[in-house]
Amino acid sequence: MKFDTSCVWCKLALLTTIILVFTTTDLIVKGIATKQLKNKPDVVVIENFWHFKYTENRDIGFSILSWLDHFLDKTQKWIFLVCIQSLGAIFVGWLYFSSKQLMLLIPLGIIISGALGNIINRIIDGYVVDYVFWFWKDFYWPIFNLADVFTIAGAILLLLVFIFHKDKIDILEPKKATEPAGNDSSEYDSTINEELKDDFNKSEEPEIKDNEEKDLLNDNSNTN
Repeated sequence: MKFDTSCVWCKLALLTTIILVFTTTDLIVKGIATKQLKNKPDVVVIENFWHFKYTENRDIGFSILSWLDHFLDKTQKWIFLVCIQSLGAIFVGWLYFSSKQLMLLIPLGIIISGALGNIINRIIDGYVVDYVFWFWKDFYWPIFNLADVFTIAGAILLLLVFIFHKDKIDILEPKKATEPAGNDSSEYDSTINEELKDDFNKSEEPEIKDNEEKDLLNDNSNTN
């Protein structure tokens, strides 16, 4: 059975399924991380490289908006972050429903599911729970969660689609003007020219007949 990418309800059903699987998984894992890691020592997965560490993130990825703390209080910043993340999810959702290929719908749906996981977490708790901590010697990668993994994985898949299937993508592509079926442009132009000539000749015929009648009357009058 072929997936109908022109069916809005089919797209909605696919997106709902992706969200139920990925977003629900993310929220469940965050709950487990909170219960098992909060106020407890790190869980070592790989010594000196990978730990599970409970962190409450009141910023977004890489703490790039930490400078807002100088201008906004916690509530104002929380509202701002929720709005920014929601607008981002809405934009990706618009791209999703504008897409024409299944190869675009799946990665876009994964990105949306990851964004929703963090938005829901921030709305409910006021922060996002992060717990995956990677580091090597003096290098520390920002702590992240499963929703971040989904978002990045979806973005990578989307990039690969654009790289390897560029010719097949028609998302937001404007429709091209169509010419009459069965005719190329030269045949179409010649047909138009012939029709214009016929109309011109038909318009000249009454005038010619009138001139001939006048000439005939003049000849008769001269004869008399």
